[in-house]
Amino acid sequence: MNSKGQINLGSIILVFIGIIVAISLFAGTINIVSDGTTIRTSTNETVTSAAINSTVSLTGRENTTAVTVTNSTGTDISSQFSFASTDSSGNLAIVMTTLDAAGTGGNNNTDVNVSYSYKPSGYDNTTGGRAILNLILLLSALAIAAFVIPRMDFIK
Repeated sequence: MNSKGQINLGSIILVFIGIIVAISLFAGTINIVSDGTTIRTSTNETVTSAAINSTVSLTGRENTTAVTVTNSTGTDISSQFSFASTDSSGNLAIVMTTLDAAGTGGNNNTDVNVSYSYKPSGYDNTTGGRAILNLILLLSALAIAAFVIPRMDFIK
């Protein structure tokens, strides 16, 4: 029997299922590596400021630049707030405390725009660790290729 031109259905199904599983695992890995290697920027994030001497927490973030606060007219009112990088329990957060000046300026309990750069939760502070995280993506892509390429015999 001449088997040229016949397609092996089992190989096609195996490759198809393998690619779907590998890509779904790869997509999850991309998100984890992104959190571990990328400093993010938030521009004009709307936050409702707290009452005087109260706090608002932006959880899971460590600011890497000064936090800028503007009101609805775009005026810089950063001096009316103080900032810390951990909450009262020691968890990673940008904690914005409303000072007395905010009450005088009428900027307590109002929507304000906050801009800053931050390290997300899971960020790796070491350059070596970030390099290894990037290598994980490369090795994952190579593993997908190593699975698919030998099974592509149905293309012949």
